[in-house]
This record gives sequence, C-alpha cells and structure tokens, in this order.
Amino acid sequence: MSTASRRQANGPLVIQPVDPNEGQGSLLAIHLILLFSLAGIWLLFGDTLRECLRGTLNDGLLNQVYTRRSGGALTALWVSYVFFFFAAGFYLYLLARNYDISTGQGIWGGWLTFSLVVAAGLGLKSMVLTLYSGLFPVRKEVSRYLFALMVFAILAGLIIAPVNLLTSYAPESYRWTFLHSGILVLGGIYLLHLLRGVFIANKLVSTRPVHILLYICVVEIAPILLIYRYLSDALV
Repeated sequence: MSTASRRQANGPLVIQPVDPNEGQGSLLAIHLILLFSLAGIWLLFGDTLRECLRGTLNDGLLNQVYTRRSGGALTALWVSYVFFFFAAGFYLYLLARNYDISTGQGIWGGWLTFSLVVAAGLGLKSMVLTLYSGLFPVRKEVSRYLFALMVFAILAGLIIAPVNLLTSYAPESYRWTFLHSGILVLGGIYLLHLLRGVFIANKLVSTRPVHILLYICVVEIAPILLIYRYLSDALV
C-alpha cells in the first residue's frame, strides 16, 4: 500500500493551503513593465501628450494637434495608443479576477488575452467607421472622430495604469473602491469622447439624422449592451 493510501486509511487527509503569495511575482513584473513604459512614454513624448490631454477639453487645440499629426507626433500617438491596450487589458484582468472569471491561461496569458480583446474591440470599431465613411460622404468627420477616439484612449491609459497599481497593492479595505473607481474613470472618459463626437458631427445631425442614428445604434449602443449581457450571465 502506498504512503498516500496509508494516510487516507489511518487518518484524515491533510490538504496544504494554496500559497497566498502565488503569482505575486508575475503581478509585480507586469506592473513594473507598465509603469516603466508609462515613464518612458512621458519622457519621450511628454510635449505631444500634454497637448493631446489639453485637447480633450479644448476643441481648438485638439484640431491643431489633428492637423499637425505627422512624423514624431504620429509615432507618439501610436505608441501611447498601444500602451492603452495593455493598461486597459490588465485592468480588465484584475476586474475579472475579482469576480472569479478566468481565461485559464495564468496571469500573463490572461493579461495578454484581455489586451487583445481591447485592441480587437477598438480595431473593429475603427473598421466599421472606415466602412461607414466609404458608404456615406462623412470621411472628414469620421477621420476627426477616430483621432479623438485615439486621444481619449491615450488619456484613459495614462489614468488607468496608476489605478491598476492601487487596486493591486492598496490596503484590502480600499481595493474594491479603487477597482470600481476604474469603471467610473473609463465610463467618464467614454462619455467625454461621445460628447466630443457630437461636436464633430454637429453639422450632420441636421442634414443626415438617419445616418447618425444608425451609427449610434450599431457602433456605440449595441457593443455596450452585448458586454452588459455577457457580464450579467457570467456573474449570475
């Protein structure tokens, strides 16, 4: 008879508890990657990013950045945009872990999976808008709207990275607050983005109301309803 069998026959089986520090090294490594990346982006492209951030509240300044987007400025925007994918993906990983939703791929795999989900969602939205601009004479407005989408995503990435850190390492009693404050931050930035979209499409509201309504229903409202339905089914 094996040792394990004798233990089961002679007494209760003792199960060792899971190490509470398991995965903490990977968690710290991801935070360091994101924070060092954020610091590098700010040091290299700080001037462009400051203009973009001020442009979220100043339409004239945002238009200036839009007309001057080329060379180094365009590189800064794309690098910061990609950083948002990873920062937002990690936030979604932390949110999913809090609700015991797992991809079954570990910390690194879960982070990259959620980052790809964010990138795919924004990429799909951009493709739909590009197709929309090809079907209707709204190419200029769609181009400005996609640029605003990029700028507001950059803003979200700069804010959500510190929120990730607070969610992971704040005192236990505050982690829930920080985690859900991220939802409020992302939701508020999304609403500001929609408001900027209204200003961009101001002339089209009166001339092409059906097109605008079709876009809002298909591109803005439908994905939110699908996400809400998925989360409702996953959490119940």
